[in-house]
Amino acid sequence: MIMRSFYSSVSHFFVSIILGCGILIASASGETNVDYSSPENILRFAEHLYEQRDYLRAAGEYKRYLFYSPQDADGTLYRIGICYRRAGDTEKAINTFRKVTTEHVDSSFRFPASYQIAYSYFISERYKSSIQYLDQVVGDAKDPNERGKFATLAAYSYLHQRQWHKAEQALASRTFADENLNRITSSLRASAQEGMNLPRKSPILAGLLSAVVPGTGKIYCKQYGDGLYSLILIGVTGLLAWDGFRDDGLRSVSGWILGSISGIFYTGNVYGSSVAARVYNRQLEIDLLRRLPIVPDK
Repeated sequence: MIMRSFYSSVSHFFVSIILGCGILIASASGETNVDYSSPENILRFAEHLYEQRDYLRAAGEYKRYLFYSPQDADGTLYRIGICYRRAGDTEKAINTFRKVTTEHVDSSFRFPASYQIAYSYFISERYKSSIQYLDQVVGDAKDPNERGKFATLAAYSYLHQRQWHKAEQALASRTFADENLNRITSSLRASAQEGMNLPRKSPILAGLLSAVVPGTGKIYCKQYGDGLYSLILIGVTGLLAWDGFRDDGLRSVSGWILGSISGIFYTGNVYGSSVAARVYNRQLEIDLLRRLPIVPDK
């Protein structure tokens, strides 16, 4: 972050020098009427800041341009929303995109802004909100590719909620003119099918196995080291407790102490095996989600 700020400052320094040189050259040639505060130059500077990834300052310059050029409000508001989204302020981004969809209903930016609202919900992990919004606006999408982009984004949200069947339904029997969109939907359908058929482990079975033979539930969950360790630990403490009771009967202090320790380990092993199954299943799902294609940002 510090280095990015440094490079941004250096870049702005050189831009200032270039602008200053431009003024001197213009003055020398008699062209002293260059207005660097004109809407056109404000827009150029905003675009420069955006290219430098200085998104919040770019948003500020786009707002200045909007003040002087209200006739370009829809496109400028859209760019401001993109700046906020890229800066990580999804709430401001959503509010800005909503202005495009509500105040400029006939604009060519209406569909992109609607997509950006749902996408902003998605990247902030508000998957339910993303789906709910998509359900509200999908009827406004007339072009098949637009509806396909909405459906694809909804499928991503369903997948991240582990709702594999709904993700598959969202994309069922859909083909589009856009080959890239077809490729993404095909991959998402395959992921939804894989999610429904993951080789999950049963927490109940894992607990029962460790109840019968300590450690076997963890071995069932492929935690071989932990399973073997549990088997040895519980077995050794149990045998030592039995040995103490055999020698001294119920008065054996070591028998009671080691027996209690063995019982605690045994109970923890049964519960831990059940948890291990859930962790195993969770990791399968995480690995699947990591293999998803990158979500289109527009």
